[in-house]
Amino acid sequence: MYQLRIFLTWIMIWAVVALAGCQLESGRAVGVPATAAPPSDLNFVEGKESFDKENWENAVVEFSEVLKTNPRDALAFYYRGRSYIGLQRQSDAIRDLAKAVELDPSLTLAHYYRGRAYRSLGQYTEAVADLDQALEADPKNTAAYYYRGRAYLSLDRYAEAVADLAKTLEADPESSRAYYYRGRAYLRLGQYANAVADLDQVLEADPENTAAYYYRGRAYLRLRQYANAVADLVKTLEADPENTAGYYYRGRAYLGSGQYTEAVADLVKTLEADPENTAAYYYRGRAYRSLGQYAEAVADLAKTLEADPENTPAYYYRGRAYFSLGQYAEAVADLSLALKADPENTPAYYYRGRAYRSLGQYDEAVADLSKTLEADPENTPAYYYRGRAYRSLGEYAEAVADLSLALKADPENT
Repeated sequence: MYQLRIFLTWIMIWAVVALAGCQLESGRAVGVPATAAPPSDLNFVEGKESFDKENWENAVVEFSEVLKTNPRDALAFYYRGRSYIGLQRQSDAIRDLAKAVELDPSLTLAHYYRGRAYRSLGQYTEAVADLDQALEADPKNTAAYYYRGRAYLSLDRYAEAVADLAKTLEADPESSRAYYYRGRAYLRLGQYANAVADLDQVLEADPENTAAYYYRGRAYLRLRQYANAVADLVKTLEADPENTAGYYYRGRAYLGSGQYTEAVADLVKTLEADPENTAAYYYRGRAYRSLGQYAEAVADLAKTLEADPENTPAYYYRGRAYFSLGQYAEAVADLSLALKADPENTPAYYYRGRAYRSLGQYDEAVADLSKTLEADPENTPAYYYRGRAYRSLGEYAEAVADLSLALKADPENT
């Protein structure tokens, strides 16, 4: 028995020395002290063997036995905590890793793993705090930058996410995951070209990454590269036909590329799955207007404005739909609200001017069409309708001048 204990002691000395020099995710075993006294407990040896083989359940059993005998064994808490992470028992992992660091503050890697456990539970602020401590102890811990970057992303701290994931990529330029999450952070920062570049890297390494197509499609949409956006979102929806957001963004891309029927179809699917999606009503309303389905456009834009009365573009597009329906008073009301919020909206002056003319309010028509022409002197129809308003006011010289300009630009206008 004595010889067996001596043998086990030497085995553990060798194991701890090996542990001190081993490569961990951080690049080196900072945070696990080489001077820790080797346990002579057979359960610890078997627990560590199970841990190394990723036999997490057995590792938990063996380290639990160690802790029954020695409830202040920091390394046993540390390895059992990490084993719990392997079993996706994050709350148990957090408890054990907290105890490990309490018993032995030099176990700084416990902060790293606890930070990962917090992030998995959606406790991102706590994750950042732990990963801060891990990086203070070991600034070369590449994996800690990666997980902190992801936690920052979830906290909407996009610039900090980009900075951390950039550090990850400096150390590991082949990390597709880091490109993926940095691409998403760039997207939220409005740096759409950078988002596309990062997601290109992801898809070059993994052409089956459906999520990368989805986010790149969204970036292309914001860059107004509508054909590319549609192509990426088609791939997303082929792989995941239940992706409601995929239909929404593809609908918007179809709208941008002038494919209004396809836009309506996608936005219908969006609203079937999510009837509270105010933005989908807005974009479907615009698509209906472009298809000449003005009553449907008015209905959708009304729903948008019920939910979001500050949506200035919705007033503009509903005003135009009312105009096309011959509801000129309603058109004037909506276009006036659009202009109150955005006095530089030249097309709103044009359509309000025409609505005023149709209502017999010729002075107001002249004023609005004059504003249109100040901003856009090449707008031939504005000369034509202002000329007609002048004629109705009996200002024949001005009418002749405007109508002559209209005919010069469009001799076929009979």
